[in-house]
This record gives sequence, C-alpha cells and structure tokens, in this order.
Amino acid sequence: MNRLILSVSLFIVLSCESPSLPLISSIDYNIEWMSGSTRDILIFKDTLFVANESEGIIMYNLDQEAGRVESIEKIWDNTSFSQSQKKSFRRVDFDTSRKVLYGVDNFDYTYFIDFLNLTQDNNLIDSPEIVLCTGATNNVTRIELLNNYNETDKSEYIALFKNNGSSGSWSKISKMEISFEVNPYVESLYTPSFSCDDSNQIENLSYNVTDIDLMYDQDNDATLVGISNSSFTDYRSEIYSLKNGQFSYLDATFFSKKPNTIKFFKNHNESISVAVGLSDGGGCYIELLDVDGKIIENSNRLHLADGYSVLDVEVADEEILLSLGINGVQVYSLDGVFIKGIVSGHAYCSSKYGNSYIIGTKNGVEVFN
Repeated sequence: MNRLILSVSLFIVLSCESPSLPLISSIDYNIEWMSGSTRDILIFKDTLFVANESEGIIMYNLDQEAGRVESIEKIWDNTSFSQSQKKSFRRVDFDTSRKVLYGVDNFDYTYFIDFLNLTQDNNLIDSPEIVLCTGATNNVTRIELLNNYNETDKSEYIALFKNNGSSGSWSKISKMEISFEVNPYVESLYTPSFSCDDSNQIENLSYNVTDIDLMYDQDNDATLVGISNSSFTDYRSEIYSLKNGQFSYLDATFFSKKPNTIKFFKNHNESISVAVGLSDGGGCYIELLDVDGKIIENSNRLHLADGYSVLDVEVADEEILLSLGINGVQVYSLDGVFIKGIVSGHAYCSSKYGNSYIIGTKNGVEVFN
C-alpha cells in the first residue's frame, strides 16, 4: 500500500446531480491506497477498522496530535479471511465488550475473530473463523451488533439475510449469538458455540432491503431496529422494536426514491431521530421519534443534501456525515445546518476522529485534517 500526503485549498461547485450546496475543502489529507474499494470503516479508541472489498479486514493505529491525525499505521490484517477467490467485504463491526471482530463478505461468509484468544506476544493464535449458522444459501449482507453492554461470555448481533434462488427472492432479519467457553484443554483459549434463533425473525421482507441499524431505547428497555426497504410498489423505511426476544412493528415512512441507508441518532436533548439516505439525488430525510419509537408527524422534518445520492449516514461528535459517492462528503449539525463539504474520492462511508475526517473511498482510506 502506498501513501500520499497532500495539502490543498479548493472551492468547488459540483453539478453532477444538481446539488444545492457547494463543496469546500481547505485541508491537508492523507491517502492510504488499497487495491479495492473501502466500503465500511469503524473507529474504536485509537484503532481504525477497515472493510475493503479486495483486501478484507484491516486494522490501523491512529496517531493523533492536537486533534489531527498525523499518521496511520497498519497493525493487523489477515489474508485468510475469504474462502472464495472473489472477495467483496462490505461490513466490519467490533464488539467492544467481548472484543470480537466481525467481517461480512457480501453474499458469502460472516467471519469473526476473538481477540481475547491472544498469545503473550499479542499474535492471533487462530485464523478468522466462519459463523457456521449463516447457511450456504441465506447469505448475510449486513450485521449490526445488538449491544455493546452485554455479558462478556457472549456476543449478539442482528443479521440481514438475503436469498435469491429456487425458493424465491426475499430477505429476513434474525438474531444471532456466539457464546464463548473456556477451552478445557487450553485454559487461555475460548471455544465458540453458535445460536441462530429461527423463531425470532422479521420474515418476508423485500429482497431490496439495503441496510439495517439499531439503537438501544433506555426508556423502554428495548432495541429499535431500522430497515431501509423497497419493493416494486413503494420505497420506505420501517422501524421495529426488539424487546424480550420479540420483534414488534412500530412505524414506517414512505419516499419517492429508493432508500440506500438508515441511521438512528440522539439529539442534544436525548430524543431519538432517524435519518434515511436516498438514491437518485433524493438526499437525506430526518424524522424525530416519540418516546415509543414512532415517527412524530409534522415534527419539522429535515431534508438535507437535496439533489445528491446518499450512500451512507454517520453521526459522530454531534455532526451528521453524509457520504455522497462521487460528490464526496457533506457535514451538517444535528439541527441540519450545513457545516462544510469535503472533496474526496468516491465516498462510500465516513467517520470522525478528533478534528479529522476519515473517508472510505474507491482509492482506499482518505484522512482529511
């Protein structure tokens, strides 16, 4: 991987999708070149997790000074993540409680690494393992950790399965669990066992479900489950509640364009909003939820980035980051006020670390200070 550091000052008005706002960039940036597109990133403390289509899951250390990322250093990768010749990694997640790393190879396998299984020199003993209950035909395309406040002997998540075969085309959402027990032969190792709760699912969803998101609702002791969905007849986002092991339908919003992504976030007053990014220049709509997790009608609905296609929504450091593909990234306040635009490579995802913006692009990873 080659690295390029540049300093630029730009004022650019892009017109690919008739945008209503200019993109402004006056920042130093660092490019970590990769052979494939980076489709997902995750930051935990000073570690950057990357899901790259061709190179799999990679970990970097972020060296920060005065709020700026001064350097990124690769600290872990593993070429044995894929069982097939064609890799297409789209998702990375990290259970911060149990220290389990997940990687989703789209329409193939879901992998996990138990980072508590470490040798004294901090090298991983085992190669990435496959979550065995994902099945060969019901392929996982997305996962979201059910919580990061769980008991440390297990790791739970929600998985989006898709099927396109002789039984038809459909999607479903199911709760998954990996439990870890001390290996009876090697005390420092943990042996995984899998639980796939077939009785606890959201079934008969359209094959065109593109994204899921979760947020714990402390007031109701439940987990909100958001789904960006579409069918031949309508485009919509749906909200469910997961409580006491059961999914319950709450609400839906309809759109004129196909939804790409969905994201819950908390406002300054701890109320919860849901953001849905649309395709075909539809921008991003934000709705406020009531205490029961339902959408409040006529609640000053926000419409951001009108004229742009939104591939990903991330909320970090009280800012909303919209990844806009060829149009880079736009940054807004939680109230929907435009802050800045970032001219990057084709942006699939983005996040923030200190005062720096980290963007997953077709080039690899780009860091903007």
